[in-house]
Amino acid sequence: MKVPASLLFLLLYMTAVPAAAEQIKLSNEAIERLGIAVDQPGVSQANPASPLQGHVTLPPGHEIAVSPNLPGTLHSLLVAAGDEVSAGQPLAKISSSAYLELQRTYLETQASFALAQQQFQRDSKLNKEGLLPQRRLEETRAKLTQTRIKLSAYASDLQLSGLLPEQLKALSSTGQLNPQLTLRAPLAGAVLSTPQHVGSGLAAGTPVAHIADLTTLWLEISIPGALRKQFVSGQPVQVIDRNVMAEIKVVGRYLDDATQTLVARAEITQGSEALLPGEVVMLRPLRITAALPTLPRGAIARSGKQTFVFVRNAIGFEVRPVTVIDGGGRSLSIREGLDPQERVAVRGIAALKAAWLGIGGGE
Repeated sequence: MKVPASLLFLLLYMTAVPAAAEQIKLSNEAIERLGIAVDQPGVSQANPASPLQGHVTLPPGHEIAVSPNLPGTLHSLLVAAGDEVSAGQPLAKISSSAYLELQRTYLETQASFALAQQQFQRDSKLNKEGLLPQRRLEETRAKLTQTRIKLSAYASDLQLSGLLPEQLKALSSTGQLNPQLTLRAPLAGAVLSTPQHVGSGLAAGTPVAHIADLTTLWLEISIPGALRKQFVSGQPVQVIDRNVMAEIKVVGRYLDDATQTLVARAEITQGSEALLPGEVVMLRPLRITAALPTLPRGAIARSGKQTFVFVRNAIGFEVRPVTVIDGGGRSLSIREGLDPQERVAVRGIAALKAAWLGIGGGE
């Protein structure tokens, strides 16, 4: 097989001039003979991509439906949609016979517990005096334990119904029943809706108010599958005609069969007060996160999964590992590993790669 003159020249030159690992030593004459051209990288601009549709959502745990755990009738609403509320603030009052029954049962169980305590103390004394069998004492102890568990369970049910600890203490001491339970905000945020009307009958679990913490909002962006390589984590997103910016956090890896789209999730970093959960907006994702060096695809060498460029220096070329962003065009942006002021080989890459792999034992 006939060896090309330029490659033969390179092999002879490399034999004559030993090179350190990841460094290719070449004279200016050798570079010219091999047809190697160098240039400074271009600088990518944050040019907008095609508009996409996004859906404003809330992160998990930032929206809560507040509902009673007992049936009743909505007696009064204390807030309206749009109101800001603090954690623990009353939202509504509900008249509930089931709530009255729960309080009554709690007080009866409290009385039974007091009697069980007295019985256990009396039986313990008799047992110590030898007047009561151990079996009878254990039966009394078991009854005391069962009553304590019931009392604790009823107390928990009352607190879940909206009774505060100090109110539970007052109920225990006074025995005064309250026919209305109070629903309270479990977190600080904004009231999104109050779907029930005053006087409405409510089953247990019926939502009375929806509250959301709006300090953090997400955008769910529908991306055509063919464009998925153009989107990366950390990429900025701009809402069209709004002073709203977001940053892509996750690019989904599931392609919907029907729409051939996948979902990317972005977190809003600026202007969240201009958006509402559930709103549909048009977005302009920016192609890159900042101005980065760009090179023609042909200037990138690969060895295994790693990408490299050949950076010109005083003795030839340094083999430099880099991290690239593939935007799907003719050029690649260099995220890490290259300064825009450095000069890089853009032609004659095959000859340089042959020399490099011969020295470093690459792929």
